[in-house]
Amino acid sequence: MGDMVNSLPYAVNPLPFAGKVIAVTGASRGLGLALSKYLLIRGATVSMCATSADNLSNAAKEIDGELPDAKGRYWTCVVDIANLDSVRSWIEETVAKFGKLDGAANVAAVEQREIFPITDLDPEYFARLVNVNVVGTFHCLKEEMKVIKDGGSIYATYGTSAYVAAKHALIGLTKVAAFEGASRRVRVNALCPGCFNTPMMTEPFNSSQGKFFLNKDNIPCILKRELPETWEIAGSIAFLLDTNITQLQRDADDCLLTYGTAFHPEIITSTDGIHVVTASGHRMMDFTSGQMSTLIGHNNPEVVKVIAEHAQHLDHLFSGMLSPPVINLAKRLTGVAPAGLDKAFFLSTGGESNEAAIRLAKFYTGKWEIVGLAASWHGMTGASLGAQYHAGRSGYGPNMIGNLALPTPNSYRSIFRHPDGTHDWKTELDYGFDLLDKQSCGSLAAVIIEPILSSGGMLELPPGYLKALKMHCEARGMLLIVDEAQTALGRAGDMFAFTHHPEDEGTVPDILTLSKTLGNGIPLSAIMTSNHIAQHAKDNGFLFYTTHINDPLPAAVGDKVLEVVIRDDLCARSKKLGAKLQAGLRQLQSRYGCIGDVRGRGLMAGMEVVSDRKTKVGAPEVGAAVSKKMVDMGLWAQLATMPSFGGVFRIAPPITVTEEQLDLALSIIEEALRKTPGTMPLYTDVDSGRSLD
Repeated sequence: MGDMVNSLPYAVNPLPFAGKVIAVTGASRGLGLALSKYLLIRGATVSMCATSADNLSNAAKEIDGELPDAKGRYWTCVVDIANLDSVRSWIEETVAKFGKLDGAANVAAVEQREIFPITDLDPEYFARLVNVNVVGTFHCLKEEMKVIKDGGSIYATYGTSAYVAAKHALIGLTKVAAFEGASRRVRVNALCPGCFNTPMMTEPFNSSQGKFFLNKDNIPCILKRELPETWEIAGSIAFLLDTNITQLQRDADDCLLTYGTAFHPEIITSTDGIHVVTASGHRMMDFTSGQMSTLIGHNNPEVVKVIAEHAQHLDHLFSGMLSPPVINLAKRLTGVAPAGLDKAFFLSTGGESNEAAIRLAKFYTGKWEIVGLAASWHGMTGASLGAQYHAGRSGYGPNMIGNLALPTPNSYRSIFRHPDGTHDWKTELDYGFDLLDKQSCGSLAAVIIEPILSSGGMLELPPGYLKALKMHCEARGMLLIVDEAQTALGRAGDMFAFTHHPEDEGTVPDILTLSKTLGNGIPLSAIMTSNHIAQHAKDNGFLFYTTHINDPLPAAVGDKVLEVVIRDDLCARSKKLGAKLQAGLRQLQSRYGCIGDVRGRGLMAGMEVVSDRKTKVGAPEVGAAVSKKMVDMGLWAQLATMPSFGGVFRIAPPITVTEEQLDLALSIIEEALRKTPGTMPLYTDVDSGRSLD
């Protein structure tokens, strides 16, 4: 029962069925009982029917023991759904007792006691199943649709030969009922959940005594894997019955602007730890940490406490006022940063912090040309978008003037190669600056760069690249801006990703920006710079004055996030688990030809999907199919498919993820690859000595 409560998907409205009356057939045990409890927890009044008075009595005792608050909100009635008069009487009594009927779930069915081949099936037994499972459901639909009013919802479930035949008939019946109900805005749906853990599923195998097996090892194949529990199926049924969720989806279509990405097909109603939960109750491990932001997990209790306290006592101030959280965060942040990053202020988003950084670089140098990498992503505001080349440049008129691009050091795809085939990033960088010098108007102000280009395909800068880049900048009087929106505070295995490579030792950016990981999902960003640049800005009147600059509530969150990262040594944890993640992905690469490259660092990995390893042509369709299977199995990892590359999975779970969760995620990825056509398995179970089943 605890699992059912913990699976509650309605964080915004925990009682979505309050005031609703729902009729449930087959409610004395199995799925019907699980669904009745599920609905009662969520506020519904439930009319429960079954053929056995004893089973209904036991179900009532179970509900009273587990859900004392449900007393008075459920009623049990003995009904034979194969008898139309019995069904009519039940529905009429339900309406008389509760005043209405808002929805119905027709899950009752005669169970198949054994698994028979068609040749051994008794015709009378077949007729009985059809009479209950098909005719009985027809009786229920007939009477329910008479009384369910505008906006109601009806559901039926479809699960060896007689049973399947009956259920196929129900699918057709449901389609007709849905057509007729549409004119009154009464939804009629079906769910085909396959096998799940209920006596109706398991008992036939126990009693078949070897008469009928589904694989060569005489083991029923459905029992080789863990079966979903009834309460998990109940969540999906509740979703179909919930007219509030349907209205939310309708409102989303009617009222929300699109902004460059397809919406997830289900509305997300709650989060916890590394999980997101959909309106249907489907739990997914969130291996993108929201928008690469929830560094220490969704709804982290320490963060929640800080938010609650500051929402009560210290939320927002006039922009010229300072507060302890802002000062504390600045002190803690500059305390862990290398010398040369001595001053900070705080904004809301990554784009905003990069805007401020570029503005400061122009102000300090007196110049106005900004250079970015050709696969960069820095934000959607004017200057940050101007320095961004991954996406978003066309269709909006002229971009900000004075923006130039360097080649992206993509070791997997770059055309710059040494004779041995390795990436010649130094020649690539020198060539890029030669082009810049020819194109520049003589006003090069700064380069802005990410240590790992996440949106650009999880591309890690080569060792030594930052040092060489800084030398190029200094030779031209340019500043180096490092954008660590996604990489900082342990995400990539170090407090700051620019410090990782020994070959870059001593290289400190002139300006550092932070965002996503700093706020753990709360809008918070930071800009850091040296005492020298800060003093110049102060003396000469640098202006970047916004409504939410140095807001206390998000600053308090950032201070807590940084405290947790330091206290729990999460950088080391990310480095250790990141090595495990990389090893697991590389093992999959050795088994599936569609994985062209695996890259990244810490708990920040990229897996590029291709149709041919030699030509490196992308395979976004294969990636999309793998992604869908992963989602179905409970893992969300973004497949980036923008035009500049396409087909790269970005994998970045909260750095509080456990080893067990990481193992589970890798097993889901492997199973999704195994089940998807076009993934090009490189060896079979015979080759490897292990089964792929």
